[in-house]
Amino acid sequence: MSQQESVLVISAHAADFVWRAGGAVALAASRGDRVRVLCLTYGERGESASAWRAGQTLAEIKALRRGEAESAAAALGAEIEFLDAGDYPLRESDELVDRIVRVYREVNPSVVLTHPLADPYNGDHPAAGQMALRARVLAQAIGYPAPGEPIGAPPVFLFEPHQPEMCGFKPEVLLDITPVFDAKRKAMECMGAQQHLWEYYTDLAKRRGTQLKRNAGPNLGLPQSTLGTDGMFGELLATSLAARGVRGLVREAPVRIHMVNSGSLATAMFPEADGMVDYDGHTAIAGVPGTAAAVVLGFAGTEGSATGALLPTGHVTDVIDGITVTCIDNGMPVVVVAAPELGRTGYETVAELEADTGLGQQVRALRLAAGQLMGLGDVSAATVPKVSLLAAPADGGTICTRTFIPVRVHDSIGVLGAVSVATALLLQGAAGSDLAAVKPGQTRFDIEHPTGHVEVEVEVDQTRQPPTVIRSGVVRPRGSSSTALSSPGGSRDEPAGPLWGGGHPAAAARGRPPRAHRAAHAGAGGEPAVLRGHPRPDRDRPRGQLGLPAHVGRLRAAHPQADRARHLGHPPGGAAGLEPGRPGGPGGAQRQRRLQRHQARRRRVQRGAASGSHPAVRPGQRGRATTS
Repeated sequence: MSQQESVLVISAHAADFVWRAGGAVALAASRGDRVRVLCLTYGERGESASAWRAGQTLAEIKALRRGEAESAAAALGAEIEFLDAGDYPLRESDELVDRIVRVYREVNPSVVLTHPLADPYNGDHPAAGQMALRARVLAQAIGYPAPGEPIGAPPVFLFEPHQPEMCGFKPEVLLDITPVFDAKRKAMECMGAQQHLWEYYTDLAKRRGTQLKRNAGPNLGLPQSTLGTDGMFGELLATSLAARGVRGLVREAPVRIHMVNSGSLATAMFPEADGMVDYDGHTAIAGVPGTAAAVVLGFAGTEGSATGALLPTGHVTDVIDGITVTCIDNGMPVVVVAAPELGRTGYETVAELEADTGLGQQVRALRLAAGQLMGLGDVSAATVPKVSLLAAPADGGTICTRTFIPVRVHDSIGVLGAVSVATALLLQGAAGSDLAAVKPGQTRFDIEHPTGHVEVEVEVDQTRQPPTVIRSGVVRPRGSSSTALSSPGGSRDEPAGPLWGGGHPAAAARGRPPRAHRAAHAGAGGEPAVLRGHPRPDRDRPRGQLGLPAHVGRLRAAHPQADRARHLGHPPGGAAGLEPGRPGGPGGAQRQRRLQRHQARRRRVQRGAASGSHPAVRPGQRGRATTS
């Protein structure tokens, strides 16, 4: 962790943070990080037996445990705060959660340490962990009534319980605390009310150190001779995935990604179920087979990535040669313009736009002028800014786009370009924003492009001037989430307009049926497994509502009518089938030729039988004809 980062430790009792995470606390503090320990109780009733036996009062025990914890925190290099919520039992309450939220907002932690969410021997521990996770979620909500700014999504680590085997604890981090173990031992010795645990946790640290050496010693550069049983100390931690989504508090696992080309960070949020990454879902990428769980890649520092400002010209709209545009930079400098401003529909195919030399000249002049306004200088030899033409959505999305990079037409749209376009849609009065299907409070946007869709997430604080980006990211599939994604208009499979063949020209421009037509396929039982391992570029899809490529897989038992229709070359049940006269599916053309040969042979046989020059064929007879 860097010196600017902070750690929040949420401890049920006054001594829990010492036994379970003292090494982690001391290690962070030794690196210059700010560490705040939040003790929800003093452990006065359930963890101060020796003081009770000595005849001390409740107030005296609280004062004793507070003093011990303060001394221990000082030994570790941490700040400490007490909420005195009462232990045995520690009761969850909205009021207590609110107090924890306020600490989150104050500390703005980079990392959170707390208890696992299962402990059959001490209910205070999971109660503290559950409230820590609840408060973490609430502290992120911009509308939650608590002082301070909303926090990000700090990763949560769960420290080792007293009896891990009985708590279902599955460690994922083995932390080397050897350099700071003396500080942890000193902190433990501050806990005079629980002296019986000093040696227990010293021995435990030695055992974890042995595991560390045996499992990771060579990776730490340790010589083989040191891989014995002495000299190292460790602590176990688990990520919040081990919480298994208890009470719906933990649904995604964050993974931070360092992007070498830009030096910035991205955070991938992986859906989680039962403590494991969940692959099942409904998110698709155009040209890629199957669907999968949605993984949101959140980008940090995208606002003004190349120009230094979200609105580099200082205005939501500018007029260039009589054309109203929005110049925006949220990860990618983009000039956004409504297609009708250039005399186009925005639904043209890539080939049509490439062949339109007049439009090419307009785009070139537009981006050269915009480059100067955006502070990019002469962009004649640069690839930015991009130019995106906008049109009303035609396939159930938020907006339809055609993008030029720099003057060639892109057959889709870049990820950060889509983020910038979606950001523009949120700005009141921005060019083309009146064409978009955007609802109040919407943060996920389905961007249509010539070959499909891309989903992005953007949230903008428009109460500030100029507007400020709160977060932005792109949604990508991850294997196969049980949570269906919804487009702004509702279900992704709801019809978004007229059916194929009589619908919007954008459908033909994309070379594939509108998304609404996937409903027939889903209703028939979904995609057979054989289809998932093959490429399915959109341009190869037949013009039918099943939306399947002609060269992939065969619809079997789940799709008997569709399979029969493909064999015979006509749609089953009219509008819900394939285009009349066009065979679909793998080997469709081959089956059609075989059918034609069979029909021609029957006709020859029948003509021969009528003339007496060919053996007769009895009705219903199969196989080769025989002489009667």
